[in-house]
Amino acid sequence: MINEKKNIILITIDSLRKDHLSCYDSNYLKTPNIDKLASEGCVFNNAFAGGSNTVTSVTSFLTSIPAPFVRKEHQTIQEILRNNGYKTISYNPNVQLVYGFCRELGITRGFEKYDTLLGSTRERFEVPIEEGIGKIGQITTNLFSKNSIVYRLISNIVGYLPIPITKPAPRAHEINRKAISTLTNNDKPVFLWLFYLDVHNPYMPTKRTNSSEYLNVVSTNRKLRYFKKYLSIKDGEKLHSLYIEEIEQLDKEIGNLMSELKENGLYENSVIIFTADHGEQFGEHGDFGHGALYDEVISVPLIIKLANDDCHLKKIESLVSLTNIPSTIMEVANYNQKIFSGKSLYSSINSLEDERTFVLCFGNTSGDNYCLRTKRWKVIISNKKIELFNLEKDPMEKVDIYHDYTDFARNLQMDAISYLNNLKQYYAKSSEELKIKRVVEKFRKTM
Repeated sequence: MINEKKNIILITIDSLRKDHLSCYDSNYLKTPNIDKLASEGCVFNNAFAGGSNTVTSVTSFLTSIPAPFVRKEHQTIQEILRNNGYKTISYNPNVQLVYGFCRELGITRGFEKYDTLLGSTRERFEVPIEEGIGKIGQITTNLFSKNSIVYRLISNIVGYLPIPITKPAPRAHEINRKAISTLTNNDKPVFLWLFYLDVHNPYMPTKRTNSSEYLNVVSTNRKLRYFKKYLSIKDGEKLHSLYIEEIEQLDKEIGNLMSELKENGLYENSVIIFTADHGEQFGEHGDFGHGALYDEVISVPLIIKLANDDCHLKKIESLVSLTNIPSTIMEVANYNQKIFSGKSLYSSINSLEDERTFVLCFGNTSGDNYCLRTKRWKVIISNKKIELFNLEKDPMEKVDIYHDYTDFARNLQMDAISYLNNLKQYYAKSSEELKIKRVVEKFRKTM
């Protein structure tokens, strides 16, 4: 049975770049509160998301199965915990997880309480409004050049539309309040998933919402969301500075949460897993936002603070994936049945012998946009284009050497195929095996 004395708190920060945290030697800013958590836990220096956007990443780290192959029949970590004595609760205002692909999967099943904190009206109307404005941006981008008068006119109109662009979700302090109330008012152990959108675009630091430049900040954020191909260098720098301010604010709130956990006697006996679903681009490869498969997007922070365990500022160099989170939670909760495909990261904490040779990350749910990354090499397959990078010589992924090492890149792709074939043991129906065969065939066609 699961040890009933441990609460398990999974903290996910949407769009948080690992290289913007000072516990990962950031040159951008100081994050003293997240650093404090890191000093009392284990820091994984080479952790990678299973997907380059929220949908692909979250579905994979709740099930341990890559997003293209997840089905309703696959168990989630919250289902297992709920069936074994845990109260399962999530405060998660990211509406992508209650719509579309995730709704079809029922990825939130297993939570006794799943609260977006948005209210039914905002849940119902936010997505259609965003999609409608997005279509305007897409049509404008396709029809007009960046320098055309019509393009500038439409982008400016959209930029200053009288539609609220304040955070599409509650701020961290609201989620913290719910979290502490939940933990202090339960007589059962709790699995609590907290999902923070504070550093996700639009980047609207609190001090900017009451300033004279508010409208300009709104307009720049709208350009990012709907016209990002045409952002200027100045726009990009502005967005990045706002993003840094958002991280500074979030760091304070993480500190407040940890302080309240300690004040209420909840910290020492809780397992805390701190991570991000993906990172964010600020023009590094000519783009902004997320969805690409470069390291600024798929490399994520991962800190694990164990309950009553002496693991202080231990840095783990092993290559790990967030798809290992379910098995890790199972082991720290003393539940040893093998259910999930990934290995527990607890093994990496105690030994480096179980180090993975590569991680696999998907950019979509169809399986035709993915990358395979080792510590030294990375191959990216997307839109029938293949890129290969030597990360030791080119850590910023600037020089594509695929045409010089085609055979080697194909060998890496074969590693991906072997990995996917090994997942078949976790598929209960022949139709699911057929799905994996189709995706593997797509892999082969790119070789």
